[in-house]
Amino acid sequence: TFVFDDQLPQIKLKRPPVSAGQTISDLPVLSGTAVDDVGLARIELRIRNNGAGAYWNPGTFPPSFTLGESDPTGWFLSAGLVNWSSGTFPANFWANSVNYSVHARAKDNAGNTAPYEASTFTFTTEIPESYVVLPTTYAISVFTQITGTAVDTLSQIDKVWVGIQRKTDNVWWDGSNFSVAQANPFWNPAVIAGGGPCNPCAWSYTPLTQG
Repeated sequence: TFVFDDQLPQIKLKRPPVSAGQTISDLPVLSGTAVDDVGLARIELRIRNNGAGAYWNPGTFPPSFTLGESDPTGWFLSAGLVNWSSGTFPANFWANSVNYSVHARAKDNAGNTAPYEASTFTFTTEIPESYVVLPTTYAISVFTQITGTAVDTLSQIDKVWVGIQRKTDNVWWDGSNFSVAQANPFWNPAVIAGGGPCNPCAWSYTPLTQG
């Protein structure tokens, strides 16, 4: 007695998401889902350093990218099947400004292998920078708006926050009043011109009153 199965399993790469041209600053694990009509046998993953044109030699750290496209040892097993993930990567596994591709494929109990799903991204540890354009001086009599610019070396910017502290008592602006007494800034969302994402960006914050 046997079950005939010529249907390919299906796999979904969720982290990182399937996309090209994206920028990522945090990727501790690879994860996703898979499904098959009869049963999954294993999920295989591999990582390509696109600048080096080679795949990771699994288990090496610092990571060694020396394997070619056809080398089967570049694939390594996930933990789990229907909901799968890789092991946790060290914090400095991914290098700043390097472009990577992650591949994930599923094999079922009948020996069918699905085409791999891929995500391509550039990893960044660069911190975006923001500058205040208005006000331009420390002594002003009217103060209802803050404007500025923001820029990043690699990625698009989609959010800017503004913290405003009253120095006489060190409380922070909460969006309508100076009321937040804490050491760390209280952040208010600014408006990005055009809605973003952008790089560079112009931004503004307007809901201010005197005080």
